[in-house]
Amino acid sequence: MIFYPITAIINALTSITVCVIALTRNPRSQLNRSFSYFAFSVAFWSYCYFLWQISNNANSALFWCRVLMAGAIFIPSTFFHFVCVFLGIFDRKKSIIVYSYVASLIFFLSDFTPLFIPSVSQKLIFKYFENFGPMYHPFLIMFAGLTLYSHYLMFAGFKSANGAKKNQIKYVFSGTLVGFIGGSTSFFLVYNIPIPPVGNCLVTIYIIMVAIAIMRHRLMDINLMLTRAGVFITVYPIILGIPFWIGFKYLGKGPWIMPVSQ
Repeated sequence: MIFYPITAIINALTSITVCVIALTRNPRSQLNRSFSYFAFSVAFWSYCYFLWQISNNANSALFWCRVLMAGAIFIPSTFFHFVCVFLGIFDRKKSIIVYSYVASLIFFLSDFTPLFIPSVSQKLIFKYFENFGPMYHPFLIMFAGLTLYSHYLMFAGFKSANGAKKNQIKYVFSGTLVGFIGGSTSFFLVYNIPIPPVGNCLVTIYIIMVAIAIMRHRLMDINLMLTRAGVFITVYPIILGIPFWIGFKYLGKGPWIMPVSQ
């Protein structure tokens, strides 16, 4: 079980790191702002996912399930927003962007009611896994629809792009595709399909690919004070310390320290 809280907190920390960098380096950029909305939604979902995983009773688990879904609800709309700005088609897709945010708001308003997540129950190794309500189905349709459409737009844009833009699209497309495929494994158990959310660890891949696009191909027009060394110094100590913190908190001192240290 320790795998899931560790991967969740890593996803949260990497997402919020890139979110802050994008927003503080060039806050006037529409591209930077739209990406930061998306990255913050992922970070919020991931952090609350971590808190859900370490919950020790049904009431706490249900609360954090609903809070984490507040982040998940805005992931598809913020991602679509970012993709449209990234591809330079914001004006043409503006009405769809507005409708997607309205839909997200409607789902958000139902999130803390039984209409979205009525309860939690034992599923596989998870003692408190969420159960779906009637509003969960249209949310999942929106999530899948916007995600697939966004990647279709990037694929179409890749074929007509050239130079640095083509490389930017390649990295963002491949990174977010892997991230969404990994994150989507969270939905199987909701519908009692016996597949655990093992793909959540892949969510961080989108951050790695976006970071490559930033450093190599000037994505988001960030001043390259964000260097490879800067990313390493910022992220590596955090990620390295997480397994030890969780291990000491939940396992105490013991033989687990040696393999984690390798």
